[in-house]
Amino acid sequence: MSNTYPRMLYPGGDATARGVLVANEDDENRRRDNGYLRLGEKAAAKPTKPAAPEPPKPAATEPEQKPATPAVEPPKAAKPAEKAKKAAAKPKAS
Repeated sequence: MSNTYPRMLYPGGDATARGVLVANEDDENRRRDNGYLRLGEKAAAKPTKPAAPEPPKPAATEPEQKPATPAVEPPKAAKPAEKAKKAAAKPKAS
């Protein structure tokens, strides 16, 4: 850091953000603690915690199967008109 004051500091070093003017080193240190930087400076990389390991996935289970049902449909009831035709077609035993 050069020791010439006043200087402009910007939030995160972003020139499009509203900057602040610092008059001395104490003021500059206080602003830097709050994330202000000079133009062109990059923020120091913050140490990060390693990512937590992913929880184990549950064992793959097969979908529950329903018991097999026969594909046979129940016989349909004959309509009254069909019954009359069938009865007329059959010869009567005498």
